[in-house]
Amino acid sequence: MLSYVVMEKQTILFLVRKNGQIKMKTIPKGNRYFQSKIKLWSELSPIHKASKIGQTIFDETGFELSQYLIKPARIEIEQAERLLIIPDGPLWYLPFAGLQISEKGEQPRYLIEEKPISTVVSASLYADLKKRPKRPISQIVAMGDAIYPGEQTSKSITTKASGTRGASTSPAPGIERIFEPRVRSLLERASIKDIGRIPQTAFEVLSIAEIFGTAVRSLLREEANEANFKNIEENVDIVHLAAHGLIDDERPLDSALLLTINNNFKEGEESGVLFAWEIFESIRLKADLVVLSACETALGNTSGGEGMIGLTRAFQFAGARSIIASYWNIDDWATAIFMEKFYRNLKDGMNKAEALRQAQIAFIRNPIKIPRTGWRKFLPAEQANFSHPYYWAAFQLIGPWD
Repeated sequence: MLSYVVMEKQTILFLVRKNGQIKMKTIPKGNRYFQSKIKLWSELSPIHKASKIGQTIFDETGFELSQYLIKPARIEIEQAERLLIIPDGPLWYLPFAGLQISEKGEQPRYLIEEKPISTVVSASLYADLKKRPKRPISQIVAMGDAIYPGEQTSKSITTKASGTRGASTSPAPGIERIFEPRVRSLLERASIKDIGRIPQTAFEVLSIAEIFGTAVRSLLREEANEANFKNIEENVDIVHLAAHGLIDDERPLDSALLLTINNNFKEGEESGVLFAWEIFESIRLKADLVVLSACETALGNTSGGEGMIGLTRAFQFAGARSIIASYWNIDDWATAIFMEKFYRNLKDGMNKAEALRQAQIAFIRNPIKIPRTGWRKFLPAEQANFSHPYYWAAFQLIGPWD
C-alpha cells in the first residue's frame, strides 16, 4: 500500500507491506508542485491528449512525477504482487497507471506494465470493502446507447465512429427540450449545448452480452432509462453503465450520468439524468463491480480527508464493492474495444485488477488502428492507434482488486 499525505512543501509516503511492515518516506515536493504538474494532463482537450505533443507531455510529466511518487518505493514495488494506492489532495486527479517509469531515452514503460493497481480512500474503507462478499459472476446489467435530445428513437445501431462520452459545448438542436430545472442548471453551469448519441456504447453492451451470454440483461435505447436503473435488483453482480458523464466540480453531488432523457418531463417523473445525490439517497446495490464507462467519472471534488466526492463515492455508499471509472473525456470507439477486452479477461478468470491491467497492456503493446473521423481526422495517420496513453490510461479500479 502506497499512502500519500500531501502538504504544502513536502509529501509523506507511507509504505505498508501485506505483513504489516510500515516504512515512511519524505518526498521534497508539495501541493503546489503536484497541482501544476497534474493540471498539464487534466486540461488537455481530447485532440491534444491524443496527439504526439500530448504523448510527449504525458511521458515527460509522468516520468517527472514518478521520480517523486514511485521511485522512493521501487524496491517495495518490485517485491509486491500488486499496488493499493491511497492518494491525497491533487493526487486524486492523477491516473497512476500512466506514470512513465522507464529511464530517459528508453522505450516508454508505464507503471501499469509492472503491477496491477487499485485505489481507495483509506485503509479502513478498504478493510470494510473487503468484507463485502465476493460473488461469482452470475448476473450482469449492461446499459448503453441512451436516447438524447434532438435525435430519433430508432432502434438501429450505427457503426459510424463518434467522439467522446462527455457532452459537447458545440450548439446542437434538442438541448432546449430538457425542462427539469436541476438538469438545466447543471448544463448551463457546464456550458453544455450538445448531448449527442454515442453509438459505440451499443456495441460495448452487446459485446458483454456475447461474452457472458444469458447472464447479461442488456438495456439499450428506450430501455436505457433512469427508472430501469433504479429498479436494478440488489443481487446483480456487475452493473455496467456506458453513457455521457457530467462532472460538477463545485457541487460534486450534482455530478451525473445521462441516461435516456425524458423530453416530456413532468413533475414526479424521472428526468433521465442520474445525479450522485440520487444514488446516495435511493440506490442500494450489492454489486461486486460497477463500471462507469463515461467521461471523467473518477473525478469530483476533494474534501479534506474524505478523498474524492462524486459519482464513485456515491456508488460505494450504494453498496458497490469495486468501481471502474475514468479520469478524462474518453474516446467512444476506443472505449468500446477496451471494455470488450476487459470483460473477456474477466471471463477467462482474471481478477478485476489484472483484467483491467491486461486490457491496458494490450492497448500499449498491440496498437489497433482507429478511424480518423470526427475530431480524430486532425491526427496524423501514424498517431491513430490505441497505444497512446489517452486511450487507456484514464481507467482506474477503485476498491478491492479481487
